[in-house]
Amino acid sequence: MWFIQTPGEIPTPHNNDPIDLTSTSDILIYIVIPVLLLILYILWRRGRRNS
Repeated sequence: MWFIQTPGEIPTPHNNDPIDLTSTSDILIYIVIPVLLLILYILWRRGRRNS
């Protein structure tokens, strides 16, 4: 008989936690780094356009 194996490490809605904004690492990962990447991308595009 064939059994389907379901992976255990895939996140599902019942085991996901919301972002904890009191945690420094969560703030860095989800807010600071994306904003810095966006600013750096805008500056890079602006510098490339002026050259």
